[in-house]
Amino acid sequence: MSKIVDKISLSEFPNDTYIFLDEKRRIDLSKKLEKKFGFLRQAGKKIGITPATLYDWRLGIKIRKGKIIKRYISLMDLKRICNAISVDINSLQKHVIELKTGSRSGIIKNPKLPMSIVSETFAVLGHLLGDGYGGENGNCAYVNTCREALYNFIGKLTKAFGNVEYSINLKHKRIIISKIVPKILKNHFQIYDFRSSKSYINQKVFEAPRECLVELIRAIIVDEGRIFDSGIQVELSANPKLTEDLQKICERRLGYVCNSYDGGFIISCQSFPRVLKDMKHFKIPEKQKMFLKWFNRKSRKWYNRKRGITKEEIIKLLLKKEMSTKELASKIGIKNDSVRTQIMGYYLNGKRIPGLINLDFIEVKRKGQKNTRIFGIKDIDKIIEFVGV
Repeated sequence: MSKIVDKISLSEFPNDTYIFLDEKRRIDLSKKLEKKFGFLRQAGKKIGITPATLYDWRLGIKIRKGKIIKRYISLMDLKRICNAISVDINSLQKHVIELKTGSRSGIIKNPKLPMSIVSETFAVLGHLLGDGYGGENGNCAYVNTCREALYNFIGKLTKAFGNVEYSINLKHKRIIISKIVPKILKNHFQIYDFRSSKSYINQKVFEAPRECLVELIRAIIVDEGRIFDSGIQVELSANPKLTEDLQKICERRLGYVCNSYDGGFIISCQSFPRVLKDMKHFKIPEKQKMFLKWFNRKSRKWYNRKRGITKEEIIKLLLKKEMSTKELASKIGIKNDSVRTQIMGYYLNGKRIPGLINLDFIEVKRKGQKNTRIFGIKDIDKIIEFVGV
């Protein structure tokens, strides 16, 4: 279960949040208004809410263009009602059936209030900062060409916000989500615009628990990261300030070694072991495969300090079966050229380092397809002395 790092009470939601309360509580609040002011019409005039709004709200419905629709009430109006009759608005939390913002913007059904801020909340935040749109004009959407990334986003979204409305369009590689989601994130984290050139990271995000920042950075890598031999490149070209903020989180909070360049930064391959421990999986298969490929190659340099270790691995594989250079490289997790130099020999600081063929350990046994050389064991006695098998 995700660790709860903060909670948002109903009174702390954005002022343009619209609330649908259960019928029993609506009637109870209406009766208290009538008891104090005589009639709902008179109550509306006193507290600044139109009488029609109060009557419709008590019924829970209103008629618009000949259709019966639900009658929500704005958080501002609900606060006015509660203040007028001395009711703590947060005492209504368990009676909230739906939350939304604006017309036809999607809802959260049966929200658990106060709403918990968990690590998945930071993942949703990261995705909206990366490949999302906060609905400043139009829909709120998350876009990614990878199907796995889209479904991963839905998982994070529902863990963070519960039964939230969304629609997925695989053809156009996007998810449309309820606009209440970015409204809550903007209000809580004080990030007032998710558009690519205007978003930023503030101190509240920067000081969040480490596991939350791991989720944030992983989301950014999923959307904006590119993985190379040298490290993980992160570049949000439309927003240099946000890129700089993300680098500070990686360096100062997560302890990753980073290198700056014009327009972005690279999480150095030196930090790959820590990144793997923190993030475990990048959700996009190709991205995960690429990371593990470079991690496995780099790990040989970090951990295999024993001289001759690659030669030993080649010999042990050839003791099982004859293989080509490409097959050996794939099994060991290094480049074809690296295997070839171990077999044929190489120069180091002007000194010739003999290869396995020079040492009479292995030899070319036959030629495979496209004249590929297939290697096998030549002198088992020398190998036993060298490897100890």
